[in-house]
Amino acid sequence: MKSRQFNKEETKINTTPMLDVVFIVLIFFIVSTWAKTETGVDTSRPSCPPVRYVKKGHILVKVKASGAVLINQQSTRLSQLLNHVKALRSEYPVANAIIIADHHSQTGDLLKVMDHLKTAGVENISIAADKDKE
Repeated sequence: MKSRQFNKEETKINTTPMLDVVFIVLIFFIVSTWAKTETGVDTSRPSCPPVRYVKKGHILVKVKASGAVLINQQSTRLSQLLNHVKALRSEYPVANAIIIADHHSQTGDLLKVMDHLKTAGVENISIAADKDKE
């Protein structure tokens, strides 16, 4: 039987390609972690004053056909309406007014009520018609 003789060059494993892959992976991790830590934007948030709560209410003014005026279901005279609205505006600074006029009420009374509300500083005024109760 013939014995085989091994050549020393055949038994060596070439590790050069493996080292190339290891160095490429090492360079990839170094570059990716460096890029990850360097990206980003440093932001500064603006400061704002604290929020203030403002009471908001409605002022209901009803004008009857007889010329009587009700403000929030309380009877008042047209001459005292301005004082009542100013008192309500001190309690509710951002108040809206709703004028409910009877079907047979006088247009002049409605305009006087609107004028008093504007003078008192009410900015939003809505006009509604009361249902006809004939």
